[in-house]
Amino acid sequence: MQSSLLLLGILLFSPSAVSAAEIVLSGTALYNKYCSVCHTLSPPAANAPSIKTIAALYRRKYQQKTEGVARIAAFVKLPSVKNALDQDAILKYGLMSRVPASQKETQAVAEWLWEQAGFALIPVKGR
Repeated sequence: MQSSLLLLGILLFSPSAVSAAEIVLSGTALYNKYCSVCHTLSPPAANAPSIKTIAALYRRKYQQKTEGVARIAAFVKLPSVKNALDQDAILKYGLMSRVPASQKETQAVAEWLWEQAGFALIPVKGR
């Protein structure tokens, strides 16, 4: 019992556990605030590719989380045709609007988005 409480205390107050939980909570809140108007979480797509599809595209293109998250954050901060991974999505839905998020919010939503791929690492054409 004592060891279980100690383990629980370590997990709850560990900096990495707290930051991971914060990313999930803030990422979900930021998705709801900025992204959910156009992006569904899972296919089928509505007005833009689904979050799971986008996450899968970035996971396939960038094996390293650090680089993938940096690319997601850069695109969210300043969307451009040149930096878009899926040119077909640009043709189908148009270029994403700029998101009025702070740098901290952009980083949090990029880290959250990276984790949303789940097992759908190979997206199907047509979203």
